[in-house]
Amino acid sequence: MLKDAVQYIQKKLAHSKIDLGMILGSGLGIMVEGVERPITIPYRDIPGFPISKVAGHAGRLVIGKIGEKSCVIMQGRVHYYEGHTMEDLAFPVRVMHALGADQLIITCASGGVNKDLAPGDIMLIDDQVNFSFQNPLIISGTGTDVAFIDSSQVYSSRLKKLTVRIAKRLDTPIQRGVYFFMTGPNYETGAEIKMIRTLGGDMAGMSTFPESLEAYKLGMEVLGLSYISNMGTGISETPLYHEEVVETIEGIKKPLRRLIFELIKTM
Repeated sequence: MLKDAVQYIQKKLAHSKIDLGMILGSGLGIMVEGVERPITIPYRDIPGFPISKVAGHAGRLVIGKIGEKSCVIMQGRVHYYEGHTMEDLAFPVRVMHALGADQLIITCASGGVNKDLAPGDIMLIDDQVNFSFQNPLIISGTGTDVAFIDSSQVYSSRLKKLTVRIAKRLDTPIQRGVYFFMTGPNYETGAEIKMIRTLGGDMAGMSTFPESLEAYKLGMEVLGLSYISNMGTGISETPLYHEEVVETIEGIKKPLRRLIFELIKTM
């Protein structure tokens, strides 16, 4: 299935090799604006590709140039809570890698757990905790080798330093922290938010972990950028809604886009 997907996409390409992959989180469709000579491919047309069903996720690949980099961008991601398996979530990353991408930028919305954070903060993911007790590296009937990998550097130290330097040059405030992966689709309870904070988490979300771990296993250089869309239950005094995620990004998507585009040009 991987071979079929890659061959289908390659037939659409005007250039032969992809340099970089990017996965867009909720409300970040603006990221594809400014991509040169874009080619758009709906997920549903790609053999074996999982389909995104959530509002704010367009469900298509956009392939084109950002600076000198040939990029494949997931405009909308898929989630475990949609009924996909961990293997499904890892599949797009395998496709990007097979197309030639050796770097991956992952973006996502997350709920703030650290009380020093606020909605609209841009977060550099320093590390992550998988609290789903599922893992894309578990071999299935189609797997062959168990991947015993060191997970201490899933997120590239080099890319994190580069991001901080560019953010400072652009005068874009950026925070750093630990991301907790929860399955969703419900937002965490107050007790769960308190647990995450006690265990050292700064933000919680329903994505990113499966893709980042698969990319790291494949030898890709990974950068994770999140944005605080809301504060967690018990910190926020108001009920949480998915629309809030999309609304919050409106205020930061332009500076975040500028940061990412400048980063890609120097990676």
